[in-house]
Amino acid sequence: MNGISCYSLCLEENALLKYDEKQYIATIKGVDENYAQVTGIDSSMWDGEFILKSEQGRSYAIPGIG
Repeated sequence: MNGISCYSLCLEENALLKYDEKQYIATIKGVDENYAQVTGIDSSMWDGEFILKSEQGRSYAIPGIG
């Protein structure tokens, strides 16, 4: 499609996290490898790097504030 230089696919759901006696509702988001390019999220991180997969192909999770 003309005018589109990049796009990213995203899937988002709510999840219940439990640890010992504590519970928290969190938003879980699955993104593809274009997400950082489309959103610029990698430049807004305070600490660490925005890496979605290890060199061996294992998927990573990136916790966020929000």
